[in-house]
Amino acid sequence: MTPVSCCFIDRATFKSFVESNGKFAYEILTTISKIELRQFHNCVNHIQTQVTGRVAGMLLDFSRNLYGSNHFQLTLTRHDLADLLGTSRETVSRILTDFVTEKLIEVKGKDITILNDERLEKINLAG
Repeated sequence: MTPVSCCFIDRATFKSFVESNGKFAYEILTTISKIELRQFHNCVNHIQTQVTGRVAGMLLDFSRNLYGSNHFQLTLTRHDLADLLGTSRETVSRILTDFVTEKLIEVKGKDITILNDERLEKINLAG
């Protein structure tokens, strides 16, 4: 896990700031809308995509949006991944092993390297 610092702002102070600063309020609405739209797409993807495609999509999402690199350390357990993907730990482990066998990814402990992101993208899109 990564250490995180958090700052809390009193609700009344925040409300007052939003009411008096239109540009800030607009930026907050834009950000919330983007987050909600992404969540909607994730839900649709989860419903319409087979598990293999969801695992491929998760690896690509982590690589592109969370870590910004094709090489990253996965801090989640296989059980956590399974919970996120709505499947079993065994299924996630099997799919990751298949991806290693197909030389799409390399796994060394918690370190994952995406070797063929184009093929993972095709799997993600095909479901």
